[in-house]
Amino acid sequence: MGYPNLVLGIGELSDNQLPQIHLPQELSFIRNAPFDVDFSQYITDLDTPYSQLGISVTCAGEQFPLTIEYPGTGEPFSAGQLTVRFSSLETYAFSKQMTLRVRDYASGYEVSATFTLTQLEEFNALARTDMYCELTGETVQFYDITRGNPNYWLWDFGDGNTSTLQHPSHMYAYAGTYDVSLTLGHSIAQETDSITYPALITMAGTAVPTEDIPDTWDIAGSPWNIFAEIVIDDEDEVTIDEGVVVNIITPDQMVIRGRMAATNVTFQSPQEGVKWGGLKFEGSHQRNPSELIGCTFQDAILPLDIQAASPLISQTTIARDDLGETALRIVGASGVQIYDLEISGYGNAILISNNGSSSATPTLGNIRVRNSSQTSRNGSWGVKISGNVHIEDMEVEDFDTGIDIDSGEYAATPTLGNIRVRNSSQTSRDSSIGIYLYNLERVKLEDVEIEDYDTGLWIAASGDNHAVSTPTLGNIRVRNSSQTS
Repeated sequence: MGYPNLVLGIGELSDNQLPQIHLPQELSFIRNAPFDVDFSQYITDLDTPYSQLGISVTCAGEQFPLTIEYPGTGEPFSAGQLTVRFSSLETYAFSKQMTLRVRDYASGYEVSATFTLTQLEEFNALARTDMYCELTGETVQFYDITRGNPNYWLWDFGDGNTSTLQHPSHMYAYAGTYDVSLTLGHSIAQETDSITYPALITMAGTAVPTEDIPDTWDIAGSPWNIFAEIVIDDEDEVTIDEGVVVNIITPDQMVIRGRMAATNVTFQSPQEGVKWGGLKFEGSHQRNPSELIGCTFQDAILPLDIQAASPLISQTTIARDDLGETALRIVGASGVQIYDLEISGYGNAILISNNGSSSATPTLGNIRVRNSSQTSRNGSWGVKISGNVHIEDMEVEDFDTGIDIDSGEYAATPTLGNIRVRNSSQTSRDSSIGIYLYNLERVKLEDVEIEDYDTGLWIAASGDNHAVSTPTLGNIRVRNSSQTS
């Protein structure tokens, strides 16, 4: 819908800004009913209040059969009076070219714009929505786009629910295909019309409620759709059947304090470019035996956040289509076991910080971590460890720092074996470090390959710790394959 150009009328320019008019090309109303238009919705004035504006509406050519009135004052250009009533005693359809003039009494300016005013013989109901095939649990917005000035509406959403708003929104609780109908009219004109759109809305999957979360998410209800933060409490257990897709449309994390069992499940955001929060495991390692086997995490902010919990995670893939921050975070006393894990698309892939706790040690095996970005490697690290961990069989590729281990003030004994750290980039090796060891009393590295880093292995200690730092290294191979650096 276009807008006519403004026309400057009388007045001399000063520091006061001109009012701006933004009229639609047409305003329309039904026969046998007065049509009140509040023109303030179409006028913008940055430095003059509406109380100092007045308006006049005139008709180009013969005004008959149109009547123009100014409720309240009865006179055009009355300060603060911005409503006009249009009416006609005739019942046939007609259109008139109209001019709206706006006078700014603070400056003496007057501006004008034109529009078409149309009287309709009848309504032709018309509706639209921007959403036709959506996820169950998602809110659908509907719009009445009927010409004219109806003053009542009745929407039927096809699932037993209705609305009397002009532009309602509605959430469908169950999957299916729904007819939508709109009935509207004008009570004074006694004119009405309706329209039905067969199979307008198709909803897919099952909405996960924030309370009374189902114990089983089965394949028949897939995809299971989450729109707000949900918490699986201590005594609760959720089983997700093999092959289920879980759509998460919220940046909030899904918190698991009880038990989750999932096999070959895909966790994702269904909306392109929108990231979801990830899974957060909380609780002691004795009572949180969650198991995730063969799962895929796509485009999460922090896919796996393990806080003093001990789930078993294996055969899992974590990926992101742009460069994320951290893919896996393990914090606190955690006996988590992670095997056969692949991570790509994250600048800082794995963070382990358990303050040197000896009550539970994370165990990781057969881990593949890769930074796929060719341009955003500065400051990135593949694995950062502060505390105890046991890692066996790990490949880390294309990070500014491959592995960073710092025990800090804690007497930690991280153990790493069969480790391969590689930088495949030919252009981003300056100041890069394969493995960085700092303040380590008893770190153990066995069977390590480091390739194509500016510094392959860096061992450092602070002044207080260098005398007691005794890292153990065995079978270490460091190589630079570059012909130019």
